[in-house]
Amino acid sequence: MGSAQRVGRAFFPLDDELALLPGALTPSLQEDLVRLGVWMPFGRAAQELAHFRHTVVSRPTAERLAEAAGAAYVAQQTAEGGRLEREAPVAPSGPAKLFLSVDGAMVPVVGGEWAEVKTLVIGEVQPPVVEAGEVVVHTGQHSYFSRLAEAETFQRLALVETHRRGVERAGAVGAVTDGSEWIQKFLDYHCYHALRILDFPHAGEHLNAIGQAQWGVGSRAAQDWLGEQLHELKHAGPIGDGAVESANKLVVEARLKGSGMHWARPHIDPMLALRNIVCSERWDEAWPQIVCTLRQQAQQRRAERRHQRRMAHSSATVQPTASVQNAAAPPPPTAPADTHVAPAPKPSAPVAQAQAGQPWRPPANHPWRHMPIGRARFKPSTKCTDAKP
Repeated sequence: MGSAQRVGRAFFPLDDELALLPGALTPSLQEDLVRLGVWMPFGRAAQELAHFRHTVVSRPTAERLAEAAGAAYVAQQTAEGGRLEREAPVAPSGPAKLFLSVDGAMVPVVGGEWAEVKTLVIGEVQPPVVEAGEVVVHTGQHSYFSRLAEAETFQRLALVETHRRGVERAGAVGAVTDGSEWIQKFLDYHCYHALRILDFPHAGEHLNAIGQAQWGVGSRAAQDWLGEQLHELKHAGPIGDGAVESANKLVVEARLKGSGMHWARPHIDPMLALRNIVCSERWDEAWPQIVCTLRQQAQQRRAERRHQRRMAHSSATVQPTASVQNAAAPPPPTAPADTHVAPAPKPSAPVAQAQAGQPWRPPANHPWRHMPIGRARFKPSTKCTDAKP
């Protein structure tokens, strides 16, 4: 008795309509698990999913799905940044007043080392308000972009966020920085006309150095002069304080610097990408894009596996057996010239082989066609068969 052809994996048409993702979880369960993993350690995320959604998953599953989702968003943003560099489209209009700040934070990596994650924060400048007798200017609508990258690479990758926020065409842009050289190059690339403001802590450090050089280290005169300058700077000059430091704590350190954590370098950017969107309140906007990328990646992997199987099948059907048999068999005797040689009988039809890219069908002599089970119960009419869609 012959055996049936093995059935391969396939997607039911309803899978596309439901936007199912690879794996055993439904789309909503996978989204919940990934979002929990963005806020807490993966083991705790799995426990919380079991508590709230009554679905048990392992810690490695939570880590794997979160990493895949973050990596998909990193790939999407990187591709979009490359497109912006190539095509240089007109940036969208920005608000009347924007501020941005860039800084780095150290995170622990596998092997006992530390690596610097750079973060960009962009926000809108709000109208001044009076608080405790002082005029204070707050910022809102913050968004973040973080990567584990060198300064020049980070500068290019961040284009996707500065373009989205309309930094190039904003009415006015204030850049609060610590004065580092790499940050000055970052501003030259993204917004050369920005008003560059040294943040208050670093301004105080430079003023202190000036006072020490003028009146002596630790002198009373240097301390009095420093106090006067800091008071003047705080109440009369443009200063900034704490925006990017808060971003480092909120976006990076709150998740990547937990007790006993050590991150593999390839896993850092995927988590940072997810932290960026969740801390920027952009989850509902970004998650559908992540789902689309994950499905495209799954389809590409399936296509690559099909191609590999076809190549392997094509190489296996080159009929190496026939050449081996011909080489081993003795040559046939030569008949005299006047002897009539009867033609060799035609061999029976071999089992049909599936052509590359075509579904396998059993040949006419296959045992399956002579079995009552599995045979068609009716034959379509010629009109139905020949009908065009």
